Amino acid sequence: CALVSAAAGSHADTLRLKTGAVLVGDVALAENGDIVVTTRFPEEGTFTLKRDQLEPRSLYDVLDRRTAPGDADARLQLGELAESTGLYGIAVSDYLAVSECKPELRGDMEKRIERVREAIAAEILQDAKVLLEDGNSQSALMYLHTIQERYGTTKAAKEAKKLMATGHEHAGSSADVAKKTVSEEKAPTVIESVEKDLEKGDREARQLG
Repeated sequence: CALVSAAAGSHADTLRLKTGAVLVGDVALAENGDIVVTTRFPEEGTFTLKRDQLEPRSLYDVLDRRTAPGDADARLQLGELAESTGLYGIAVSDYLAVSECKPELRGDMEKRIERVREAIAAEILQDAKVLLEDGNSQSALMYLHTIQERYGTTKAAKEAKKLMATGHEHAGSSADVAKKTVSEEKAPTVIESVEKDLEKGDREARQLG
């Protein structure tokens, strides 16, 4: 679907490219989805960029600032952008916001959220597998426990349950670490970002209610 328009305004946006470069200026979207930036920094000019040249979060933030929480159609498009670029926690918060704005779409949003939860759990599971392969059984157990506690209905949770037996065998007497859900300071990036963005979604949902 077409992405949300990002009309130029008095507020300068900051775009971060995957190359590490930073552009500051006014942003608009061409009909073909390209990003047109009229830059103020590092030099004045007009540049046309492909979406995949930008850091996903940078593009999302620019569009999010131009989207009212109650604009369900725009919020849905933002959620789709977030999901397609791996910003899973943000996607869930946007889909929750759409459900609040348009109750008739709640069923569809619930399916989307479940799909995102599957993706989150799959990423955490992959992290756990890498840790097990590296011999870091204690951390692997924390990740697997996180899947069981927070994403227990996903396909990854079934595999996590089987892997926990392997993790316990290698962790031995120190396996009691698995009794705790993974701590924020030891969590993989996906967990940290998801928890932060879900809190944002909860706040937005309360405002809409």
